[in-house]
Amino acid sequence: MMKVQEIKTPPRRQEATTPAKGRPSMVSRAGQLLRGDFLATAILRRELPYLVLLAVLGTLYIGNAYRAEKKMMEIRKLQARAKDLHTRYIALKSELLFTLTRSEVENALKDLGIKQITQPPRVILYDPNKIRQPIY
Repeated sequence: MMKVQEIKTPPRRQEATTPAKGRPSMVSRAGQLLRGDFLATAILRRELPYLVLLAVLGTLYIGNAYRAEKKMMEIRKLQARAKDLHTRYIALKSELLFTLTRSEVENALKDLGIKQITQPPRVILYDPNKIRQPIY
């Protein structure tokens, strides 16, 4: 049978694996963080109301910035719409003024058979005291 040889590893230096005095290692810090040990410290308990206030103010600040950005987008849309409507208004107004010119009205009424009068209008006189008098 074969004999298994044992491999000897060099001894580890004690100072390399343990952190310097007064400073916990990264593993122990991560363990404390996961366990929630940092929540039980006196400093955190004393500062907890201030941290909650900061969290609330931060949330309000983010919400306010989001709302302001949304309002700015809405303002830009409304400004573009107002500019478009103003352009349409100017175009429709100029078209209406063109169609109300005398020559355009005459051309439109010519199709209906209405012509411009050449005689001056007659004045109709009516006397309520005279019965059966012709009106014109």
